[in-house]
Amino acid sequence: MVVETSTFSFADYLDVRVSTCCSRSSATRATSEEAFAFAAEHGISAFDLVVKVQQLLPRAPAGFRKVIDDFVRESQEELFPSREAVVAWARERLPALISGEAGRKPAEQVLDAGALLRDP
Repeated sequence: MVVETSTFSFADYLDVRVSTCCSRSSATRATSEEAFAFAAEHGISAFDLVVKVQQLLPRAPAGFRKVIDDFVRESQEELFPSREAVVAWARERLPALISGEAGRKPAEQVLDAGALLRDP
């Protein structure tokens, strides 16, 4: 997966990751159901609510801000520094993934491992 192109900046990629994190965090917590229901009653879509939450992150409590900051840091750390590094990683693990020795389905394991490349 390429995370930066000439028309999609790395900052945009990170914004999408944070938005996804906020929406998943909100959608999977039972206590958030009321917030989404309240927003819907006032004509605010779930998407708009998540965007607003993301816009307010700089004003969020320190603990929540740390969760997001750690998520962004981890999103950056999971990237391979070069195409060569991705290829080396894949060549090393591909036989075990194909044979099933590595366990889960190959596609799932590759995606979970964060086989991402920043290649502008």
